Amino acid sequence: MAKKPAPKKTRNPAKATAIKKPAPKKPAMPAKIAKKPAPLKAKKPAKAEKMEKLVAKLAFPKAPAPLKAKKPAKAKKMEKLIVKLAIPEKQIPKKPIPKKSAVKKPAKMPIPKKPARIDTAKIAAAFAEEKREAKKAAEKPIRTGIAGLDKILGGGIEKSSVVIVTGGPGTGKSTVGLQYLYNGAKDYGENGMYITFEEQKATILRHAGKFGWDFTALENEKKLVFLEYPPHEVDRFLSEGGIIEDMIHEYGIKRIVIDSMTTFLALYDNEYRRRQAFLKLMETLRKWGCTAILTSEGEVTPDGEVHTHFGIEFLSDGLIVLRSIHRGDVVDIAMEVVKMRGIAYERRLVPVRFTAEGIAAYPAQHVFAMQ
Repeated sequence: MAKKPAPKKTRNPAKATAIKKPAPKKPAMPAKIAKKPAPLKAKKPAKAEKMEKLVAKLAFPKAPAPLKAKKPAKAKKMEKLIVKLAIPEKQIPKKPIPKKSAVKKPAKMPIPKKPARIDTAKIAAAFAEEKREAKKAAEKPIRTGIAGLDKILGGGIEKSSVVIVTGGPGTGKSTVGLQYLYNGAKDYGENGMYITFEEQKATILRHAGKFGWDFTALENEKKLVFLEYPPHEVDRFLSEGGIIEDMIHEYGIKRIVIDSMTTFLALYDNEYRRRQAFLKLMETLRKWGCTAILTSEGEVTPDGEVHTHFGIEFLSDGLIVLRSIHRGDVVDIAMEVVKMRGIAYERRLVPVRFTAEGIAAYPAQHVFAMQ
């Protein structure tokens, strides 16, 4: 059968009437813009470039790498050999490798030690020893520094004692006292005080200067104190005991010489008052804590008995006698220690001489053997 022809499509009159507007045309792309030619760089000549590089190298040179000093092969071998000899491999301690499964045990608390027992016996013994040493120091005799005399006295005079040096005129009583003070201040560090009731200070210094004793220098150094009382002012000396005591503490006085007791006691009109004055003086000297030498006129009887003026020898701690011995036209001086409390001394006549350094005793010689 013949196919029917397809019906013709009818156009919509409304659409048909609408006029199609032509589509806007895109502006045509212009042809490629030609790039501006790059400016030509002026080439530097080859010589100029080389010069610039050379200048740069000279201006900023590179630091050369530090050269490592190579040890010679022999030195390396020696070092290895020394290490092997010093620490063999077997002796090198190896750190133990901790086991993973090992459990750390808690550290044990230290048990406190019992306090040491106090040994009271040892402490008491130490205190007793210290007390004995202090007693020995206190009992150490005071050296006079007079040649030969300390040997006779077994070392010196007992500390804080009062010793009388007696004898006739010109036997050296004042010289012994001055020498005792000078040696104490110069050689033993013990300051002294000289109290005089007879001679003036200028006369005493002149007398000491003959033996080379510079008492003025010691006085300037506050190692020696001079107190001068005229005979009629003895009572003032006793009344000024407090002032003198202050001076003793201020200057650290350890040695005292009083010259002389004959003048001191002559002002009292009876034996009772003299004894009371002397006992008061002894008490004062002991209170001051000084070792004292008192000079006094005295005489020796044909029987060898010694008597001081006013009989004060019985009240003192020690008695030293200086006596003159006549051998025809020659007069010798001898010394004798009659008594000395607390000292093991030799009681015998010992020759004495005046030297350039003062008075000196010679225990090894006999009195009548001197020439």
